[in-house]
Amino acid sequence: MAIIWYEHFDLYGNDTTALLARGYSSTGSVSISSTIARTGTHSLDLTAAGNRQLRYNLVTPLTQLGQGCAIRYNGTAPGNSDSSNGLRFGVAGSNGRLRINSNSAGGFGVYVNSTLVGSSNPGIITVGSWMWIEVFATSGPGTTGTVEVRLNGATIINLSGLTLTDPWTNVGLGTELIGAGHVGARFDDWIVWDTSGPVNNSFIGDTFVLVAPPTGDGVPNDWEPNTGTTRWTQIDEAVPSDADFIRANSVGNTQEFAHQNLNLPIGAVTAIATQARAYKTDSGASSIRVGLASGSSTTMGPERALATGPVVIDHIANLDPNGNVPWTQNSANAARLRLDRIA
Repeated sequence: MAIIWYEHFDLYGNDTTALLARGYSSTGSVSISSTIARTGTHSLDLTAAGNRQLRYNLVTPLTQLGQGCAIRYNGTAPGNSDSSNGLRFGVAGSNGRLRINSNSAGGFGVYVNSTLVGSSNPGIITVGSWMWIEVFATSGPGTTGTVEVRLNGATIINLSGLTLTDPWTNVGLGTELIGAGHVGARFDDWIVWDTSGPVNNSFIGDTFVLVAPPTGDGVPNDWEPNTGTTRWTQIDEAVPSDADFIRANSVGNTQEFAHQNLNLPIGAVTAIATQARAYKTDSGASSIRVGLASGSSTTMGPERALATGPVVIDHIANLDPNGNVPWTQNSANAARLRLDRIA
C-alpha cells in the first residue's frame, strides 16, 4: 500500500457528478474550477458560501493515516476557525472528528470535535498563493492520539496524548459548518497514505498529481474501438465523454497503451496509477481490472464489477513491478497502461 488515494481534479471538466462517480461523498455542495489550478487544468473550488466538503471513505479503517494537498486561501484567514477550510479525518458517525483549519491569526489550528487542541505560530499563511499542507494522525484502540502538521515541508504543529480512540474511516477537504468567518479555499494535488509497505509510508512532501493520457496502442491490443481503428484516440479526452470508447467483447481481452511522457526531475516519481471510467451495456455480470505493465511484469488492481452507470476505477503502483523497486523517470515513462476483462 503506502499511497492509497490520489486526486488531480483534472479529468472531470466542471462536472461534479463525474467527480463524485469516482466514489466520493460530499456534504453540502462542491465545485470544480478551471480558472485557478496548481497543476493541470482544474482544482476543487470551495469558495462559494454553500461549498462545504469532499470526502473519501477508506476501504478499511486505519489507526495511522496521512494526507496532503495543496491549499490556496482566497482572502484573510477566517475568525471562525472551527468552520474554516482545511483537512478532515473522520470516524464512524463523525466525518470531522479531527480538523486542521486556518485561523484568524494567519496560522492553523487543530480541533478534536469542536475543541481546539493546538495551534501553529501566527502569520504563516500566504493568502492567494498555493501552499503544501500535510498531516499525519493516529487514532484507535491501543494507540495514543497524535497529530503532526507540516506546511511546505516544515513541522508547524506536533501533538500527542490526544483523546482519539476510534480508527479513521474517512478523510476530507473543506469545512464542517458555514460560519460568519467562512473564507473560501481551493484544493489541488490531494494524496492519502498509510504506513504500510517499504516506500511512501511517511511524510511524502510537496507532491504534484499529474495526468499522462494515452498516446498509442500497445500489445496486447484486444479491445475494440467503437469507431476507427486506433484505441487510444477513443479514450484520451480530458472531459468525460461517451461519444467514443473502447470495448472488450470477450472475457480475457487485454489492452495496453503507451502514455504521454512527463519531464520531471530525476527521482521525482513517487508512484504511478492507472485510472479508467467504465460501465457495461448489457445485462449479466461483467468485471475488469486496471493496472500497469513494466518490462515483462505487471501490477494489477482488484477485480471490479461493472454497472450500467459509469464508475471510475484505478490502481496505484507505489513500486515498479519490474524488480519491485522505486520508480525512476525512465521506467515511469516506459510503463504501459493496462486493462483486463475478467468476466
